[in-house]
Amino acid sequence: MSTQTDAPLPDTADINLATFIKVVKQIDTAGHYFKGNQLWVKYNITEAQMSEFKEEYLNSVYAMYDATKRNFLRLLKRAK
Repeated sequence: MSTQTDAPLPDTADINLATFIKVVKQIDTAGHYFKGNQLWVKYNITEAQMSEFKEEYLNSVYAMYDATKRNFLRLLKRAK
């Protein structure tokens, strides 16, 4: 999948969305950069595809998995 060469590549700081695109959609990253301590991941896709993948991720079981894992980790930290 490719995008226009003069348009900036879509990126995301949502590591769960980035993982979904890489693993489930099997699209390799097109680079990354940092804004302060925040990692941003780029993909060679269109903005429309990025929006579609984001919506698909949010409506998938993966989003529930990520939220549940995050909540369990918070509980573990409270137990210490």
